[in-house]
Amino acid sequence: MTENDINKYYLVSILVPIYNVENYIKRCVISLMEQTYENIEYIFVDDCSTDDSFLLLQKTVKEYPKRKQNITIIRNKCNKGIATVRNIAIKNAIGDFIINVDSDDWIEKDLVRKCVKNQIENSSEIVCYGYVIHSKKCLYFTPHFLDRSDLIKKYLRGDIQVSLWSKMIKRLLFIDNDIKMINGANMGEDYDIVPKLFYYANKISFVKDKLYHYNCESVLSYTNVFKETNADQNWANIMDIYSFFCKNDVSYLEDVEIMAVKILNTNILNSARTNSYKLYLPILEERLKFVNPKYWKKIPFQYRIVFYIKNFLLIRIYSLLMQKIKKCIHFLNVYLSF
Repeated sequence: MTENDINKYYLVSILVPIYNVENYIKRCVISLMEQTYENIEYIFVDDCSTDDSFLLLQKTVKEYPKRKQNITIIRNKCNKGIATVRNIAIKNAIGDFIINVDSDDWIEKDLVRKCVKNQIENSSEIVCYGYVIHSKKCLYFTPHFLDRSDLIKKYLRGDIQVSLWSKMIKRLLFIDNDIKMINGANMGEDYDIVPKLFYYANKISFVKDKLYHYNCESVLSYTNVFKETNADQNWANIMDIYSFFCKNDVSYLEDVEIMAVKILNTNILNSARTNSYKLYLPILEERLKFVNPKYWKKIPFQYRIVFYIKNFLLIRIYSLLMQKIKKCIHFLNVYLSF
């Protein structure tokens, strides 16, 4: 098969949710329009942005007239949240495979071509690929797993970042198995969906190249904001995936509980730091009863200690102290690096 044949082999749907990303959307769209692969449909869903994201999207796609007939732009009349937006995009996709790209991120120009080539060689239903996390210090990742079961366990435990954006996924995996995001559960929706996709996939392969650029700079990102509603949504997704494996394969339940412990530990610390501990911490402590205490040991002791402190004020003091210590350690590391 020639490179020219590969470039037209499948129709690949690239799905992009958009909300208030005017500083990043042009970079994202350019990386999508300039893909070396030809047979692509683009579905952009603007979730009622209040900045110039929508206008910049329209302006940028006009610079690529050859892609025009393959571009669909949907604009919600009211803000629905990332989970519903992803569902809308999937519902409107007609490609053989789906790639999710967040609108503040960008991809390498040969991402689609390399994924399709890998899929053809391996007959896989999901193709994973390496990615770069752009923060104060760039971190590089490539997927490593022994087999499908090992990969599911690593995702459920949080040993590998759970993300829809680091995979090319056969569209029928969503359709045939009725896999959807929980509308309104916008925090941790990837965690609920990705393990299900892996569970139903007959074969998974990966491209070692770092093809996706994940941007941690956006302050509006769900992962950069702690709110009580976010914690509730995250918990809803954890409970949904727990229910899924209760019905399909109980051997994975331990891994879900371990992740639940990690999430609750983070939520307790953040709840205390943000002055919401008086109202919200009792809810988190009640949820902690869901998991077996033996899994508490999966958390480093300096974090795990908050599970044993019952006084709200002491938890707040301890969490703020930990935050200051981490800042001091970071400052010291930067100082010593000069």
